[in-house]
Amino acid sequence: MDFDFDFATTNLSAGGQTSSGDTNTTDPYELDNDSVMELFGLELIGPVSAIGARQKIESIKILVDGSEVDDIVFNELMAPAYNAASPNRPFFGGSGQLSMRPPNMCFNLGVPLLMGGSPMDATIKVGPQETLGFRIKAPRGAENGATINENVKIRANIIEAKTKEVVERTLSSYGLVSGGNVDQSFTVMDLSTNDKIEVTKTLPLDLDNWTGLYGGQAAAKPYVTNYITYAQNATATTENSAYRFTMDGNRVLHDDMKFYWNLDQKKAVRLTHVAALQQANLKYMRMYISGRENPGNEWHIVDLEQNMFPMPLNPLTANMSYVGPAEFPRAELIHNQKAYLEVKDDGTSIPAWASGVSGAMIAFWGKKFEGLPT
Repeated sequence: MDFDFDFATTNLSAGGQTSSGDTNTTDPYELDNDSVMELFGLELIGPVSAIGARQKIESIKILVDGSEVDDIVFNELMAPAYNAASPNRPFFGGSGQLSMRPPNMCFNLGVPLLMGGSPMDATIKVGPQETLGFRIKAPRGAENGATINENVKIRANIIEAKTKEVVERTLSSYGLVSGGNVDQSFTVMDLSTNDKIEVTKTLPLDLDNWTGLYGGQAAAKPYVTNYITYAQNATATTENSAYRFTMDGNRVLHDDMKFYWNLDQKKAVRLTHVAALQQANLKYMRMYISGRENPGNEWHIVDLEQNMFPMPLNPLTANMSYVGPAEFPRAELIHNQKAYLEVKDDGTSIPAWASGVSGAMIAFWGKKFEGLPT
């Protein structure tokens, strides 16, 4: 399902935002009173200038019934559209409960329950008579933003089911329903620390309860959600020193860009994929988890010649990125700990993002857990 934003006709000015249903955009998609839906993938087509440069987007956010879904922020480099002539891993196709998921379908929000996915995938749930839409925001000029005057298409990968009977029959075929209840149980382990998180939970199967499942706006604790965002430096780095994406010293300017966690036993974050935008002076990136023994906190090379974690897309359409984002060598679990995701320059300072200036950018994909048992 495509959502069009005709910015060629109605420009989006720097610092401005527009939502589905506004002038020259596709209206939100509305379900009837007997249907439910899961959004499991998001692909971005455009905006690309006449010289083949991607116009910068601060955020693409998902709207369910007009409300923003928390903790999911895409930009112009994070959600490539399927292209049969280019590399499309890691979120397209693949194996699952279906013998083979369609190779041209995007699963960057997880595999939906209605296709046999795990409850922990927490794909976006849309309930009866609710709407699905999107909001696009352009960066301010001071953050290298400019007027967006090229069209944008957001391709939503969805699955919709009509009537409770169809939903129950589908979920039952995957072993996700028993005794009229939907299984929401999951286990998360960190083999390096022997940390184990177990949640046992069920929810009565009812269309009116659909958004109470993980990924729904009405999900009660304990729950798991998608956690996808990016950060960019708002101040210049200090040569040969770690740069932490925190609000301290205005190192980042937006809450979604804080890559610092100090979690208790009731909260956890699990990061599975990461990407670094190549920049002339960027050399290293690492996840630092307090109390973890080396070599667990090692630096990874992300420079121009050897980027272990490429961004899904390059700012110039002529330059192809491969296999981005890449998986962490081992999924990073942060639970009852402090942690940072940080970068380091090559001895020459990385400039802050500014008008006409690009700095460092790091993006990650993972899950966030709230209300865990102690």
